[in-house]
Amino acid sequence: MTFLRNTWYVAAWDHEVAHDTLFQRTLLNESVLFFRDDAGKVQAISN
Repeated sequence: MTFLRNTWYVAAWDHEVAHDTLFQRTLLNESVLFFRDDAGKVQAISN
């Protein structure tokens, strides 16, 4: 399937990314790991 790149997609709701756990989701056929940093901001990296 072809996806539009360089555009915004909703990845998760705020409440889905807890402060003390990792949250994984597949977006555009790529695994992405979400977490909160020490300031509480959501960060995302390739999983």
